Amino acid sequence: MRKTTFKTFVLFSATLWMTSCVDDVYNPNSGKNSTKTAEEYFDFTTRADVDLNVDLGSLGAYALIEIYTEFPYEVSENGSYTKRDIEAKFKIYADKSGRQSCKMTLPKDATTLYLCPNNWGLPICETLKVENGSVNYTYTETRGITALGTRSVSSGKGPVYVVDQGQKMYSLCQWGEHSCITAPTDYLLNAGLDASWIKKIQRTFWNGQDERPNNTTMDNSKFITDVTHINTTIAQYAKNENGTTSTITEAAIYFTFMEENAWNQNTIGYYYYPQGEVPISPDAVKKFIIFPNASTAGNVPFVMLNNENEKYASPAANTSPQWLYRRLDAPLALGNKVKLLFEKEDGTITDKFPAGYTIGYFLISNGYGNGYGKDHTPNDVNLTPGYMGNLGYIYSNQAWNSNGKSSFVAITDSETERVIYGIEDGTDKSYEDMLFYIEADPKGSIYDPERPVIPPVDDKPVTELHAGTLLFEDIWPSGGDYDMNDVIIEYSRTVTFDKNNVVTEIKDTFTPVWDGAQFLNAFAYQINAAQVGQLAL
Repeated sequence: MRKTTFKTFVLFSATLWMTSCVDDVYNPNSGKNSTKTAEEYFDFTTRADVDLNVDLGSLGAYALIEIYTEFPYEVSENGSYTKRDIEAKFKIYADKSGRQSCKMTLPKDATTLYLCPNNWGLPICETLKVENGSVNYTYTETRGITALGTRSVSSGKGPVYVVDQGQKMYSLCQWGEHSCITAPTDYLLNAGLDASWIKKIQRTFWNGQDERPNNTTMDNSKFITDVTHINTTIAQYAKNENGTTSTITEAAIYFTFMEENAWNQNTIGYYYYPQGEVPISPDAVKKFIIFPNASTAGNVPFVMLNNENEKYASPAANTSPQWLYRRLDAPLALGNKVKLLFEKEDGTITDKFPAGYTIGYFLISNGYGNGYGKDHTPNDVNLTPGYMGNLGYIYSNQAWNSNGKSSFVAITDSETERVIYGIEDGTDKSYEDMLFYIEADPKGSIYDPERPVIPPVDDKPVTELHAGTLLFEDIWPSGGDYDMNDVIIEYSRTVTFDKNNVVTEIKDTFTPVWDGAQFLNAFAYQINAAQVGQLAL
């Protein structure tokens, strides 16, 4: 067993009696008239041990690692993808350093494996080869850093850059190839997020699980509220933990990118207006781009059906250069943090927002576009819906959305007072196409008691299934008709374990499906008594 500590062992064993008209099955010499030895017959072994060595880095702390022997995703003609309804052949948690070394028992013919580390910030799926009885994988963590030497692509001078003055579109940054930031040089900060906190937020969006559910089963629409509690409002008064009320005149606002799970290369930004004075349309507000291309490395684990852009996944064979978006080109990584700016009425820019202002957020679906062989400058970005796959603007102010849909959810983490945002750019209810959080200094300045809070999430155990068929020749190993159909039994084993890789339950089920024997055979199986905790039939 790969997981060595047992708390409970649940057992179902089947004793199988089969009719016969010949000798007693327990006579060791019964029917054994062949002179061949077992070694002279072919090897019936169908499984083999494979060494697994994984290093996922800091982002992989406590990640649930799943190993498949067939590609676990399917892609539709429109580029969306879902996880197939197949069971992983092996599951285990990484340790607090994101590492794991262990043995797996896999089908003997499995030479290509698919590794899925279920943690935000990591590639969704990696293709690995079994070589010399082992498979090894090390994730090279990428960070969105200032790219030196690339061309300047924005007009105007900092700290706010002009993108399209007629459409009131501005940017907090300049960018070059693949939208890597070129200015300001200190634009991207590192939030230094704690792995256990990331895990808590991830479980909130994943129905309390450690493995990502299918989009069809993820429903985070329960976090939808009206725009008042979705947008970020800087309060004029705040209470501290002692209940003392303090006056707030201004606050610094920080935007931290967490994860994206979208095919599109989306643009993310913000706008603001005085509290309670909601503009009739988005045309009345200035819009500021935070990230022109909110894409991470390895998030899309496959190519498009026509072998086009892979969006920062591993390049496919025979991919032409204009479609090559390498992982190292990915502009963002989990934990990239930006301080937002506010423009006063006299045109001066400050890094503090006055109390009494509301901040809203927008996403331009595929606003960066797929490039078609080149990287966009702001003047290349056609903001017209429908252009190059662009689905248009998605606003946190629901009334501004063309489909009238609420595409943003906002949840407060009471422990840190961070407000976590999820965006849905499609038709499902995962609200996980992009995730970020907002925090303020002072902390209490954006607290909203009516905004949903992160519910308590209990650790749910993980279960893996092993199933197969047992074929018996009842006079093995002394020769005979080796058709292996004297007794056929289907079996399944479910192994349930917790985040410490401690097995809490094993359930074995045996189903007799065929009796082709003349002997009166019995079937049973044996377990190591030293490993058993509580045994139930």
